[in-house]
Amino acid sequence: MKVRKFFESPSTARLLQGAAMGALLGTLLTVVLGFNMLGFGFSWYTGSGATKLAYSSAHQAEARVLTPICAEWFRANATPEQIASLNTPPSYSRGDVLKRVVKILNHESFDYLLINSCADAVLAANTKSAQR
Repeated sequence: MKVRKFFESPSTARLLQGAAMGALLGTLLTVVLGFNMLGFGFSWYTGSGATKLAYSSAHQAEARVLTPICAEWFRANATPEQIASLNTPPSYSRGDVLKRVVKILNHESFDYLLINSCADAVLAANTKSAQR
């Protein structure tokens, strides 16, 4: 089998080298910009990254919906001692106080986001009512 003269010339070898280098750099640049590896780009996500993003978004939406319910339930059912203990400095104990008072149907576990947003809403409502 005889190779044509075109592929044997030095200018063709340089052309093929340049094309291969361009394809490699183009692929690398597409991946780096596509997946936001530099902080800006096309906002592509892998399957697991999209799943994490969807879970986080749903989790935040759930906390936004349940926060007013939790705060109203706490203000309606808490004793003055429980309200005072919510104001105490160790913020990690706020979850225990809220869990004892607030019962939300079909929601057995209170996570960090819901506990903090509910406690903040209760404290904000208390300071608002105290200012009146």
